[in-house]
Amino acid sequence: GLVVSAGTGAAMVAARPTGVEHITGSAVGGGTLLGLAKLILKTDDVEEIDRLALQGDASAVDIMLTEAVGGEVGRLPAKANAVNLGKLDRENGFSRENLAAGLVRLVAQVIAVIAINAAAAADLAAIIMVGHLMDLQSIRREVDLVGEFYQKDFIVPENPGFGTVQGVLEVLKKEGSSS
Repeated sequence: GLVVSAGTGAAMVAARPTGVEHITGSAVGGGTLLGLAKLILKTDDVEEIDRLALQGDASAVDIMLTEAVGGEVGRLPAKANAVNLGKLDRENGFSRENLAAGLVRLVAQVIAVIAINAAAAADLAAIIMVGHLMDLQSIRREVDLVGEFYQKDFIVPENPGFGTVQGVLEVLKKEGSSS
């Protein structure tokens, strides 16, 4: 499967019983979330960011497809966003909760969409998400939403912050899986 290690950035590797191969990655990750949160929310406390995001509504700060083009685009429903944080340049007075939700959506979407495309390019069926960023419920919620839009399930093991590519490889070897 494609193992996504979502930490400060995001590394993506193909883990097969025969070995591990780096596929791609993204400089967008937890470091991006913390840096932007410090600037916009005046906090880099991960638990506070997660709590705020879970209470917020990213559609209050994002331009949604229905607003941008009047409805769905391809497989994306009208409720999907078209522009992350797109309302910030034309409106004011956003709540910290909605800003946090928008920041989380931005980071989670970038990682999840790259993972879907990387898995398809490498002919890998499973996408396994590990790393401390996946410990955040708000991130997991947004990753799941991307999965819903693209009909793709993301596997998030228990305690994903302690997951490693080597651990996933060991499980694959035991199962004799080649995906």
